[in-house]
Amino acid sequence: MLHVLYASETGNGEELAERVALPAARAAGIGVRVREIDAVPLEELAQMRWALFVVSTTGQGDVPYDVEELWDALIASDAPELDQLRFGVLALGDRVYADFCQAGIEFDDRLAELGAQRLVDLVTCDYDYETPASRWLREGIDTVARDMAEATGGADPREPSSTDTGASGPEPAAAGSLMVEPEPLRIPDPAARTDGTAVIEHVRVLTDTDPDREILHCTLALPPALVASGPEGASWQVGDSVDLLEPNDPRLVTAVLDRLRIDPDQIVEDGTTSISAARLLTERLELRQLPRSLVEAIQERTGDVELGRLLASRVADFERWRWGRDLLSVLEEVPQLQADAEDLARWLRPLQTRAYSIASSPRVDARRVDLTVRTLRYERAGRTLEGTASGALSRLCRVAGADSGERRSREVLVRHRPAPGFRLPDDPSADLVMIGPGVGVAPFRGYLQERSTRGDTGRNWLLCGIRERTRDLLYARELEAWHEDGVLTRLDIAESRAADGAEYVQHTIDRLGPELFAWIDGGAHLHVCGDAREMAPAVRLALRAVASRQLGSPERGAAWVARLQAEHRYREDVY
Repeated sequence: MLHVLYASETGNGEELAERVALPAARAAGIGVRVREIDAVPLEELAQMRWALFVVSTTGQGDVPYDVEELWDALIASDAPELDQLRFGVLALGDRVYADFCQAGIEFDDRLAELGAQRLVDLVTCDYDYETPASRWLREGIDTVARDMAEATGGADPREPSSTDTGASGPEPAAAGSLMVEPEPLRIPDPAARTDGTAVIEHVRVLTDTDPDREILHCTLALPPALVASGPEGASWQVGDSVDLLEPNDPRLVTAVLDRLRIDPDQIVEDGTTSISAARLLTERLELRQLPRSLVEAIQERTGDVELGRLLASRVADFERWRWGRDLLSVLEEVPQLQADAEDLARWLRPLQTRAYSIASSPRVDARRVDLTVRTLRYERAGRTLEGTASGALSRLCRVAGADSGERRSREVLVRHRPAPGFRLPDDPSADLVMIGPGVGVAPFRGYLQERSTRGDTGRNWLLCGIRERTRDLLYARELEAWHEDGVLTRLDIAESRAADGAEYVQHTIDRLGPELFAWIDGGAHLHVCGDAREMAPAVRLALRAVASRQLGSPERGAAWVARLQAEHRYREDVY
């Protein structure tokens, strides 16, 4: 039997396994079992004969949180030999990060170190993973089918399929190396990766108590493809996200064109598409995120010493430098660069969508979704930088005027991003604990709408983190109404700017530890949404500390948390 095992942070790996690998294996006439990697004990892995792995990357080249326990066991000095396993690894990642696909690469290396044989070569996939990943899975399954036939003495009439999938182009250059040949010009069409056009019906400011804390509520009327394809009239569910494809800020586009002395009306062609330089930068290319390959190309063109040192430095140093910069920042730091619109089309990645958790339930309105958006805005080197999508929505509010606070009927391209790992419990009587600092409360508003509308009997406990309750509690009236009606059994708020001392959600977990432990130990599910860098690890540590105190030892506490993960009662949606 072939095992297809996935480690998925956002659901992409699970979708590939279920939608592509499962039918491909059945078509090849071989038995297949699809599971999350974290559901497989190391002892079982050691007994497997054929396995294909789909491994996503999170954080700074890390494996997804749910896989940490198995990964720790694999890299332990006493890990078992895997010499009978024949495998392949498909790595998913994002080339904007220096640790591109690092989790999958290390997973592939470690399996081989333990004696497993690569039946299918490692392939790394960038943001546009669907086509190359699907091809890798189908061709990998063909390879497994032939190997099974040989192992059992059977004959397989099919011709060998190519192992060169071309999944993600050339590998990123090593630190300090130069790009030898320019990439062929290809004008991207980011709109091809969307589900259609939604209409922004309302945008209003929820809170703007600080210049850097503007939070918006946005209502979208969805395209038909996302309304009528599901069993209950919608293809989306609570817990899912929606990606927005907003154009770049016209002011940023103008500044880049002026800096490089590019004529906005210059026509750029790649054989199939003709487009002006201004539209190319506005609608097609990513100006805010800086992939390492861009910095390498600029360093090669200019010979800039500082960029050369940066590229030769540690990954962490590069990430710190990259954080908060956009294309214009680099152009201002490397004034000697000369480049035209075709160079930018080669160097820059396609304009990226921005993902936002859905803050509503299809039971309330299947044709519309609500989003809760924090405006990304900060000062750098005398400039005010804004997020691509959040800045566009904020400008929409500002154009509407201070009195109205909203504007109607503006179109935006959208993509539905399912989150099968962040669904409500199947059992309507199950208790639920929700932890969501800041805009992390967004999916839980949808949860509460859903549970209230369908009459779930399980208790609900929401723990939010904000600055000041009287000024920053998002959806305060709705939450208080649910609390009064009994839908929201408990509402606890951690205030980081409270008069009697700062408290963050991890401190509240510690303070309410015995009650929280009793809920979860009694069967409640725990869902966490928010920042992946600091909040999510702090919550995990706080939960383990609570469990350790309640159970009498750190080992028991860690095992208790691991059991929650194995039972899929501890879920995260982090970013």
